[in-house]
Amino acid sequence: METIGKIIATEKQPSTIEDFTFWTKKDLKLKPFDVVAVEHIQNSKTFGVVEEISHMTDSPSALAGFISSDFGDVNAEENTLRIGMNYVKAKVVCNTSNIYIPLQNNSRVMLA
Repeated sequence: METIGKIIATEKQPSTIEDFTFWTKKDLKLKPFDVVAVEHIQNSKTFGVVEEISHMTDSPSALAGFISSDFGDVNAEENTLRIGMNYVKAKVVCNTSNIYIPLQNNSRVMLA
């Protein structure tokens, strides 16, 4: 199976036994209710259902985006492109070996 992303576990958004988050390539076609598989400990796989897909950048606020567009000029081009990624939240459905501990950061995520 092809890797589509990797698990993100941060201080403010940890992975849990119930849900997890991961990043994907910007152009990946993913939709709610898609099933993903994640490599887990002891050669097991955890399966999850996609619940939410977001796109985030390094911008601290919406106001920063407005300002970087020459204070609201919709035709203005940014001088510096924002770093961005797709951010996906998924709900844990099962694990192939009944191992229900949180998924580890940087684990590979694949379409099931």
